[in-house]
Amino acid sequence: MGNLSFVWDYDYTEDDIQNILEGENSYMKAWAVGRIIEYGTWKDIKKYINPEDVLLNLSDIERYGLSAPDTISLWRSLLKDWGYYG
Repeated sequence: MGNLSFVWDYDYTEDDIQNILEGENSYMKAWAVGRIIEYGTWKDIKKYINPEDVLLNLSDIERYGLSAPDTISLWRSLLKDWGYYG
C-alpha cells in the first residue's frame, strides 16, 4: 500500500493527496484533512494543510466520523488558542 504515514492503508501518492486537497469534492477533502490530523505527523500536517484547512473541514470531519472525537476536540482547542474561532 501507500508509503504516506496517514494513508498507510491506501495506495495514494503525494500527488494524489494534493489533488484531493485542491479538488472540488468536499467529502474527499474532509477525508484527507481528517486522515492527516488523525494519523499524520506534525511534519505531514505542516506540509499538506494549514489551520484554515482544518477550520473549513472540521465540521464535515465530525459529521462523517472521519476522525476520533478526541482529535476533533484537540483541533478545536488549537484553533481557538490560535485565534481562528471561538
